[in-house]
This record gives sequence, C-alpha cells and structure tokens, in this order.
Amino acid sequence: MTDPSALLWRLAVLGSPKVLLLAVLLVSSTPRLFCDGKELTVIELFAGSATLTRMMQKAGHVAARLDLKYATEQCGSSMDINSPSGMALAIAVIMRGSSSGCLVHFGICCSSWTSMNVGTSGRSTCSSYGNTSHPSVRSANKMCARVCLLILLVVALGATYTLEQPAGSLLEYFPLFRHVLQRVQQWGGDISVNRVRWWMGNYGCSTPKPHYLYSNSPAALGIWNGKLQPGIRGSSRKARSKTTKRYTDVKGKACWTGTRHLKATEQYPEQFGRRMVELLKDLLEERAGCPALPTPLPSIVETCSSVAWTDVWVEADMWEVLVYLRGSRSLSLESQHRGLFPDSLPEGLA
Repeated sequence: MTDPSALLWRLAVLGSPKVLLLAVLLVSSTPRLFCDGKELTVIELFAGSATLTRMMQKAGHVAARLDLKYATEQCGSSMDINSPSGMALAIAVIMRGSSSGCLVHFGICCSSWTSMNVGTSGRSTCSSYGNTSHPSVRSANKMCARVCLLILLVVALGATYTLEQPAGSLLEYFPLFRHVLQRVQQWGGDISVNRVRWWMGNYGCSTPKPHYLYSNSPAALGIWNGKLQPGIRGSSRKARSKTTKRYTDVKGKACWTGTRHLKATEQYPEQFGRRMVELLKDLLEERAGCPALPTPLPSIVETCSSVAWTDVWVEADMWEVLVYLRGSRSLSLESQHRGLFPDSLPEGLA
C-alpha cells in the first residue's frame, strides 16, 4: 500500500477537500480492508455486466468489479457508492491498485445526465446541477461528486483513470468534475486531460451509439476507431429492438422516451473490451497528473492540518462516510492522528 503520508500530501495539493483526506486516512488505518494483500491491475466501477473485467481477466490481469447489481443480503449496501459502506469500499479497492500501475474505469450511471432526461433533471450545459428538488437529481449529483473524489484518489496514487459516458451526457459540465480536471491539469499539464469520442457501433454494438471518455492518459485516444462504418446506422433503423419511442405531445412538441431495450445498450461489446486490453500497457505507462513529492515530506498531521474546513463538497456527503469508518471494530488509528477528527462537522458546513 502507498505510504499514507505521500498519498495524503498529493491529495491535498490536488485540491481535495479535508473530508477525503480523513476518509483515506481511516481506510489506510483499517488493516482488515487489505487482509488478502492482492494488488489489482484493473478496477471497474459501475461494472454492470463487467465485459471489461472479463476481458482483462482472460488476458491474465488481476481485475476487480463493483456495481450495485452485485449487492447481496450478506454485503448489504457496500456495492452502492452512495452509501457510507459503498464509498468506503470503493476507496479501499482503489487503494489496493498495483504500485506498478493500475487502471480504474468509471462507467458511471448516465440516466440523470442524458438529454432524454432533461425534462425531469432540468440540467443544461450552463446549469448542470439540475433541479435538485428531485431526489433522483440529488442522488446523481452525489454519485458524480463521489466519483470526482475517487478520480483525485486515483491520480494521487499515480494510477490511470478512464471515465466513460454516452455522447450528449451533461456530466462533463458538472462543476466539481471541471474542478478536478483543472487541478490535475495544473500538475500534469495538457497531457493529463484527454477526451476522446467514438462510435460504439464500430465495436460491434447493435446501434451506432456515440460515446466520450476522459482520462489522465493520452493512450486513451487510441479508443477512436474512425468514422461510423457504412451500414451500421441503416441496420440499426431496421432493428426489431427499438431503443427509443418518438411521439408528439399535446402541445405539438416532438418528444421521445426510452424503451425497455435501451438499457441493454449499456453493456460494452466484447470488441470494446478487447481494445481496452490492447491499450492497457500504454494506459498504465503514459499517465500524468500525479504531483512530485517534496523533500522533506510533511507528516500526516501537518498535511491534514494545512487543509481548512472551508469546502467539504456538500454534494458528496462525505461526513457520513467518516462516521461509518470511525465505527469500524478493526480501526487502528494512531494516537497522534485522533485529534484530526472533530466530533461533528464544523458549524456552517453541514
């Protein structure tokens, strides 16, 4: 496991809120979370059918997958990133990434961010927070905020992240995501912020389905595989399984809604998984954004104390994660670190 002093310092200079530093400190002080000692090369969050994980494992890589659909009665809510246990597990799994290189892929749920949902979400490029009076919008904002924190963790660990969304998703305009891109770019330069678009239809998807992906590795640009191949668009129109239903409402406005076949398109084609396997070596080697360590390296107490409680990323609701981790029976927090944790969130920041 990475030296906590180095990891926390890097998180601090990347602009991480204090709640993330303290959560990482608590996770690193809970030995039970690292008991099997296995280092991971690939981690797939929001894995769904886990096509990427399967392809990586077939190629001989040690890979792990997390998704709400894997939840069982025994594991409770630990597969739900919006729960305290789910966020704690995500942090712990990412911290088990191999020191020689690790790819963390985020295929975050897109339903609240797509153009199809704007009537409910109220999102736009200029107001991507959306209509927060809707529980679904608040939940999606919380999920995205937590993913942004995890991206900072990935970069601070010297690993590689990829975040994928369907074209038209407004997630890339979410202010906290833009903040993360800017902070990573400050340390890694332009090479640390890469955006690529491609047609999933070119990888064998039954519909053309354009996507975009962000990464701190320029090797991700290799996902692009050319213009939409002839025949794919036409064949999708003739397909029996329509993914959208178009209609005109009572006001004469053209509208559309997703059908039961739309969700099936969330599954990555195996050709896409194989392409990610081909790119893995370069993705791990060509990464940027991780700050170089100073000499001497500040202590954990010095680093955590230097970060003020001015911004706790309220959208991420990380205080509940701290409370959850503090209650762990296997927590082994050193005495000099206990004073870093207040009994309650500082007044005015709740």
